[in-house]
Amino acid sequence: MKKNKKVYFLLFFYIALALVAYRYIENSIFTQHIVTAEYTVGDNVANLPTIPFEEVQSATMNDVFTLKNEESTAIGALSIPELTLAVPIFPGISQSAMLIGAASMYPSRNPLKENMIFLGHHLSEKGLLFGKLVDAKKGQHIDMTYLGKSYHYVISEKKIIDEKEVNYIEENPEKTVTLLTCDKAAATTKRILVKAKMIEDTQTALTKKQLSAKEPLQMIEQVNKKAMHKVYLQIALFGLFAIVGTGVVLFSNKI
Repeated sequence: MKKNKKVYFLLFFYIALALVAYRYIENSIFTQHIVTAEYTVGDNVANLPTIPFEEVQSATMNDVFTLKNEESTAIGALSIPELTLAVPIFPGISQSAMLIGAASMYPSRNPLKENMIFLGHHLSEKGLLFGKLVDAKKGQHIDMTYLGKSYHYVISEKKIIDEKEVNYIEENPEKTVTLLTCDKAAATTKRILVKAKMIEDTQTALTKKQLSAKEPLQMIEQVNKKAMHKVYLQIALFGLFAIVGTGVVLFSNKI
């Protein structure tokens, strides 16, 4: 009877642990998918295959398991150092690309003449993709490499908009970058919009900050390493908790 009681306690303990761990397991799978994604970096849109323009929904675990993780071609990268946010940029809009980076809505636009639009997912793990845009503030800097050239911006505006507001994607003569993501890690009709203006001319900005074309890509590596360290720590903690909990149940005389 006492043995059966311990079996029931262990079963209840493991079920409770699994329920608590589910969110962390989901985040770990997303992190692994993003960190292990393979892509090359190109510098000419004309040399790319057909540029996708798909309707994209909130990212799900099913997307990770069903979408092919083929090697993609990025056309740049962007980073916000103050937020430790860094992602590769892919041409066009597709779920497969947005599961590992940001999507350039109009990849043929010229950063020196037009408004560049980038879309990114907001996952429950805030440190991945565009999740940290919730903490974006006016005055923070955005570094970007795009088709082999480097650009530097400062955030001038952040606001919440409705998904049906489309005026933000219109062409304009301003040298701006517009970043868009969901306002929360769930299905929603609201979007976080972050707009940034280019600082002076690019060459002056590069001289002042001593930016290199590799800097955003180097930050991506740092962000990925940090994300994986967090995954390993969570696995270790849950493993330790499972071992300790099992030991308590098995060797307790009160159960």
